[in-house]
Amino acid sequence: MFIINFITFTTQNSIKILVKDVKHILAIISIVVISCLNIKYQNSHTLIVVGGFLTVVLIFNYSIRKKIRYKSYFLNPWNFLVSAQFSNQNTEISSELMYEKMPELVRDLNYQVQNSNLLKKSIFITTPISFKSWGENIYIDIDETNSGKSIINITSASLQVYSWGKNKQNFDKLILEIEESLII
Repeated sequence: MFIINFITFTTQNSIKILVKDVKHILAIISIVVISCLNIKYQNSHTLIVVGGFLTVVLIFNYSIRKKIRYKSYFLNPWNFLVSAQFSNQNTEISSELMYEKMPELVRDLNYQVQNSNLLKKSIFITTPISFKSWGENIYIDIDETNSGKSIINITSASLQVYSWGKNKQNFDKLILEIEESLII
């Protein structure tokens, strides 16, 4: 049974890594193909069409980004226009207390809570637009362990192909804020 679970875990992680690599390869191939088409057909409107398409997608992504029901769209591994990072942290605090504490931690970081669910112990927050990013969606799920402690699962999704380190920075900021709030 252990071997089957290990093979399943390894296969799932390999697929995630492969999809992540494929996203980057698709983005690079797209840039090269568009550039070549633009050079070969200088009088064509290739860049205008592609730029218009990307503008429409960006406006669509930005208009739906604050709605929790589109979480699966933003976290879909085949969505190559969104960059996502999954991280987790173990804590010594119960999931109920961590869920109560999380909104005040988020306010201290100037993030905005869009949705929270007490039964699922999940919180959906967004970050503002910055020089590096069009903003990120951060999904926080707090799970209870058997020993009464909690695991905080944080998923940060940037509304662009590359996050320029913003997804990792969001995770680091949240974890630092959590650790500082635990100091008595």
